[in-house]
Amino acid sequence: MSGKRHHYLPQFLLKGFASRINRKKVYTRVFKKNKDPYETNIENVGIEKYFYTRENTSADNIITSVENNYSLLINDLRKLSSGIKLEPKAISEFIAHLIIRINHIRTTFKNLGRFLLNNVIKNIQNPSEFKRILSQYNKNNPEQFRSYLLKEFEKENRLLLNFELQNFLCEQIFKNIDSLLDIFVSNFHPSILKQMDHLLKSLPSIVDETHIKHIETLSKDLTPTARIKKYMCLNWFLFVDSPGSFVLGDIGPITISTTSFKFKTLLFNNDNASEIYMPISDRHLLVGSLSTLDKLIPINSDFINKATVSLSIEYFIATKQTEREFEYSNLIGNNTDLFKIFDTTPAEMEQAILEGLLGIS
Repeated sequence: MSGKRHHYLPQFLLKGFASRINRKKVYTRVFKKNKDPYETNIENVGIEKYFYTRENTSADNIITSVENNYSLLINDLRKLSSGIKLEPKAISEFIAHLIIRINHIRTTFKNLGRFLLNNVIKNIQNPSEFKRILSQYNKNNPEQFRSYLLKEFEKENRLLLNFELQNFLCEQIFKNIDSLLDIFVSNFHPSILKQMDHLLKSLPSIVDETHIKHIETLSKDLTPTARIKKYMCLNWFLFVDSPGSFVLGDIGPITISTTSFKFKTLLFNNDNASEIYMPISDRHLLVGSLSTLDKLIPINSDFINKATVSLSIEYFIATKQTEREFEYSNLIGNNTDLFKIFDTTPAEMEQAILEGLLGIS
């Protein structure tokens, strides 16, 4: 991988989804939403220029140095029969390594920055919208918001009241919360605007810092210990199906959440993973589960593929091009919005950002 073309999806993994091989050149079929599929050399898939290098920081060489061992592991697994229970350590290390090297984390933070810019920040900059957000927060957290407002008004007015008088005034003031919010917005919105302006100017550098931090993390630890320990608690199996059964998305392993019981990307659902699925070829699927083999739900390749594709950000690859793959391409990105990733809603995210801005604890 050394050079300027960096594969966040390793080529040894992509080889398992070859549509054809010609004079040692391996090809696969790429499917994107609302675009015609095409066949290309795997050298052109899962790649980004200088993905693991930024300024004076690089993780490219260290990633290249460990790929050979993982390549041997995956090649050996592709020779095994279906239903075999696997030694968990090597599998767990591979899964943990794959998760932290893909581009999903950077894409997610870029999307988060875009959401902040286009929604929350613009809303808070508008006084009437700011009041609406405050009013909703008061409905959801009345005691917490009341305590916060009192502290802020005391700071502003330097009031020193005895406990009884303070409580009496509070009761009178909070009977008309709408007028109170008008006063708060009038007094504090200008300072909030200054924070917004600073945040807007900082967003590009925050995104850039995320890129650098990702590379620094990779250069120090390619196999995060906490994740490995988590995955080693699972039972790992290999399932083998007919050629062309599985496709490979651009997000690596997927999991079923123990809280929502829905398919999620493993990157942001590490603690709630009850089962992990990772295709390593068009015929082979790695499965990690809390269940034993006899209690596992039967593997359905169509079910796994649809979940993988809907969680993929931009594309998936496959060995063949049939009506099935065309149908899958319409599902790309259906489950990638921020709120599905973090199991939240726009309103909840808005409220969380408000707490951060105001310093409500």
